[in-house]
Amino acid sequence: MAIPFEFYQNPNPDPDAPVRYHARVVTKGTLTLKDIIDTVSGRCTLSAADVQAAVTALEEVISENLAQGYRVHLDGLGSFSLSLSAPEVDDPKKVRAPKISAKSVNFGADRSFVVHSQKFGFERSAEKPHSAQVTGEEIRSSIVNFLGTHPFIRRSDIERNLGLTRSTAQRVIKQLLEDGFLANMSGDAHHPLYVLVAAK
Repeated sequence: MAIPFEFYQNPNPDPDAPVRYHARVVTKGTLTLKDIIDTVSGRCTLSAADVQAAVTALEEVISENLAQGYRVHLDGLGSFSLSLSAPEVDDPKKVRAPKISAKSVNFGADRSFVVHSQKFGFERSAEKPHSAQVTGEEIRSSIVNFLGTHPFIRRSDIERNLGLTRSTAQRVIKQLLEDGFLANMSGDAHHPLYVLVAAK
């Protein structure tokens, strides 16, 4: 078993920029919790119900400790930490506790976990995903078409419409902002809403 990969062209709104490529894993789909539980159960003496109970208890314990301000580290797997969201103000005293919310749970894999995944090796995928190449013209055209029927566009919209990863979409948006093609109409760096500069 080897990890399938393919080379993807780095999206660049500038048609005159040199073409560059990066490697990315070609995903075959998404496994559900039930899939994982059935596999784990088949590799040990625990029943699927036992594994489910253990996973549920682990989820509850991690959540409870994150809520108490702890960073949770599972040796050989990685660390979990909680990130928060709050309105931007010029004085912290203006923000009350009810305005604070949990933004996401961050996960950072242990180096040993990453190394363990690499032991399978890599091979060029026989499948050539459509999203392997996205030109600057296609990026701009997709955004223009989307904004023809929507008042603004988010990073997540660009990811979904063009099949880009989060980091790639962020690089594309950064370049489009620098080029004056897009502007953030919300003025909020944490919750940006992008529009065409001409339509701002």
